[in-house]
Amino acid sequence: MKETRRHFLAWLVRITGLATLAGFLYPFILYLKPLSSSISAQTVEIPLEEVPPGEAKIVSYRGNPTIVVHAKEGMVALSAVCTHLGCLVRWEKARGELFCPCHAGRFDLTGKVLGGPPPRPLPKVPVKVVGSSIILG
Repeated sequence: MKETRRHFLAWLVRITGLATLAGFLYPFILYLKPLSSSISAQTVEIPLEEVPPGEAKIVSYRGNPTIVVHAKEGMVALSAVCTHLGCLVRWEKARGELFCPCHAGRFDLTGKVLGGPPPRPLPKVPVKVVGSSIILG
């Protein structure tokens, strides 16, 4: 059988349709798949020496960036994702507050918005110090 333009274009349309369908189905299947045990872990343990007094560290807790600050008041853990547009906040030691560099959002150590465009406070993460470890969760 002789290959014609019509056959070639029909083949090309089928392949494009299958690729498009796969592009829609792949994220849907990933959404339905359960979280792995490493992401859904109930607690995260960090050695106390990794967060000296006055300093902060960003870690992953349940698959989300979390900032742990060793403040004068004790350990504080908050979501490190700014509630404005999702940028990561950083610890400003001199000011004693969290700062989002994207649009100058500012938060205190309770997560409360001090300034800038963020519409909501940062979510808190349960934290405690047990012996020489910081436990999130």
